Amino acid sequence: MAQDSTRTSDKVKVAAAVDFGTYGTGFAWSVIEWKNENPESREIRYPRYSSAGGLGGTSKNFSAVLTTSDGEVAEWGHTARERWQRHISGRDAGWGYATGYKMALRADTGELGVAQASGRADVSSIDAVRTLVVGILSMVRIAAERDMAASGYLPDEVRWCLTVPAIWDEEDKQFMRDAAVRAGFPAEDDRMLLVIEPEAAAITGFLGLGTLIDGSGRTDQVPLTKAGTRLMVVDCGGGTIDLTAYESLRDDQIRLVEIGKVCGGRLGSEFLNHVFRTELLADRLGADIASRLADEYPEELQRMDDQWERYKLGDILTVRDSDGKLRFDESARVSVDVPGEIWELLTEERRKELEAVSGRRYRLTYSAAEAQKVFDRLIDPILDRVEEQLTAMEATPAMAGDGGVPYECMLLVGGFSSSGYLRDRVHERFGGRIRVLRPANHEYAVLEGAVHYAYNPDMMVSRRARYTYGVEMIMPWEEADGPERCEDIYGEPKCKKRFRLLVTRGQPIEMDEGAEMGFRPAYRNARNVHLDFYRTMAKQPRYVTEKECERIGSIAVDVPVQHRKKSNEYDFTLRVYFGGTEIKVEAVDDLTGQVTPGTVTFHRMH
Repeated sequence: MAQDSTRTSDKVKVAAAVDFGTYGTGFAWSVIEWKNENPESREIRYPRYSSAGGLGGTSKNFSAVLTTSDGEVAEWGHTARERWQRHISGRDAGWGYATGYKMALRADTGELGVAQASGRADVSSIDAVRTLVVGILSMVRIAAERDMAASGYLPDEVRWCLTVPAIWDEEDKQFMRDAAVRAGFPAEDDRMLLVIEPEAAAITGFLGLGTLIDGSGRTDQVPLTKAGTRLMVVDCGGGTIDLTAYESLRDDQIRLVEIGKVCGGRLGSEFLNHVFRTELLADRLGADIASRLADEYPEELQRMDDQWERYKLGDILTVRDSDGKLRFDESARVSVDVPGEIWELLTEERRKELEAVSGRRYRLTYSAAEAQKVFDRLIDPILDRVEEQLTAMEATPAMAGDGGVPYECMLLVGGFSSSGYLRDRVHERFGGRIRVLRPANHEYAVLEGAVHYAYNPDMMVSRRARYTYGVEMIMPWEEADGPERCEDIYGEPKCKKRFRLLVTRGQPIEMDEGAEMGFRPAYRNARNVHLDFYRTMAKQPRYVTEKECERIGSIAVDVPVQHRKKSNEYDFTLRVYFGGTEIKVEAVDDLTGQVTPGTVTFHRMH
């Protein structure tokens, strides 16, 4: 099928990736040439950013955007934040500022979560969020193409890879591909790939044998590329936590199959920042003042946010209580210096109360117990997801063929894996069952792995179906259907609303393996076929009307010419590919072998 074209392209000379995250966004690239064929020594080029937006210390920029009066993105990253804070500061009519808007992609459900919009910026609808996403992706693309052009490479010589969370549904992935194309990225499947974020991190982990940090104190090398080795990836990002698991099929070569199950949730570290702003600051300053800060005092609010951020990702001192459970040491209290402009908004009575607690003016202090309560609200459900994944891994038979599982490891990646408390809790609960590792470049593990994937998508061998997928079809009537479902179509008894199963939940699927079914249009003069596409958690649904069945979109294919005749008695084959990051479909003429690409459209794209 057309997917094979993602493996090779004569024009492609550069493999590039964009990791668009809730908190940070970055790009990286590698030249496709003989000296980069070995992935362990492959040169990957990154820009460098500082908090000032220029050259400096990090490989990812801030995902914030500055918007114009019509909602278009005018600037992104640290520069956007500085212009909003220092020059515009929310006081100039017409400008807007947004952060965390990636989490508002489900704005139609009302779950805005950590998405924040100030001034004229809008995150309340899918169309508004699409504008922001397209805007930042366009600016990232331009910056990356400029960087590659400096080395002599043209835009049409680049194969791109864009990262997406593992817990996203198909409509979310289609939304991101559509946004990328609108932002100027290639529309061709062979030059615009999507990769699951923890999947990309797994590739980085399998390559980083000498740089993995073992929290248990062990120093022996972990042979991740040994056949049968299993690796769970826990990607702790800003907006979501994603968990996937993989097994290595071959020695000394990255050939990965997905095991376990995809799980996670909206449990990223930005929710701690959200609680800090909406609960902790409101508790001390008052809800009325806290609600004004983002629009009226953005620079001052950012200075307080930065203090919380350092605390959040630091090595918080913990001790064990009488029950043996970890708790914050009393010295792990949080102190936040309050800018004078905000302090002056408080009543004299409130200032005295705060000073009595902290011991000095212009400071907010939170006890270790208060801080731990906030952290545990996020970390407790994260650990539950890890337990869910580990249980699924243990229930999945060995895939490598030798019947053995020589090593099982957990890889912590993402910005929130910098949190010492999170790592302590993970080791406390799971250290006896699985070896816990973290790459030295844990913040950029996804971005680096995405470049490797763009360079060679064959690293992934198979994935597992998250749902049972099928289409609504008219099928031959059977007695089990009951007489009420029997309809005469062209003189034959048929049953409508049948669930034609394509793949079953949890089923391993090869990357290029297509689920096939012989197909003959019920109405022989049909020029094309549109099938309603369904998913369910049930293993063997019979009708699409069953309670758990959910219509998620439609499949459309053109009917081969010779199959449009009433006299034709032959089927053609419909193939649906579930092994890739995105679902693809095509029609195959059984008589001539001609392949006609089809389309899968999900609800959000209607």
